[in-house]
Amino acid sequence: MNKGKNDKAFNPVTEEEVQAEAERAYLEDDSQKPDIPQDLQERFNKIISIYDDYARAAKLEEKDIEEDNEEMEKAFIFAYKAHRNQRRKTGEPYIIHPMEVVKILIYLRADVHTLMAGFLHDILEDTDTTADEIKERFGEDVLNLVQGVTKLGKLQFKSKEERQAENFRRMFIAMANDVRIIFLKLADRLHNMRTLNFMSTAKQ
Repeated sequence: MNKGKNDKAFNPVTEEEVQAEAERAYLEDDSQKPDIPQDLQERFNKIISIYDDYARAAKLEEKDIEEDNEEMEKAFIFAYKAHRNQRRKTGEPYIIHPMEVVKILIYLRADVHTLMAGFLHDILEDTDTTADEIKERFGEDVLNLVQGVTKLGKLQFKSKEERQAENFRRMFIAMANDVRIIFLKLADRLHNMRTLNFMSTAKQ
């Protein structure tokens, strides 16, 4: 049977595309609150408590502190949902890594956008979340921080010396663009170093 000239080729949707669209809808639907395990919720509450102490010591207004807490919770929940099926080499839920990064950043007196980026810093690299989605939900400043720390860790090198030289070069460039990217990367590296015993010798 010949096709009519108005007939269109049928392109079936793949299972991967269906899953990706379902995942995107889940992440974007704020009404779908995840069932966060109690231990992770307590960790997050502790992070908020530490931030509040520093913010009050810095004489921030209570209204501003509450707004910061709300923004951090949005970033935490989004990161939890995006990383929910991932685990670290330690066997722990992956979300623990960004949470510990944020805790380090609080001790470094980072601003709230940097803290939000701390929760989200592995999103672009390790999930299907797009840059546009981060920009739409959290703003261009947070996106720039997440993209900056992602770019810092992407290149591969032939030797240790080459890697060190390039690391310094990229860090100086990042500092020229936004020093907060360096704080993010240092906090990320610091927490990774604390779990080195779970990595292979080559990775160490």
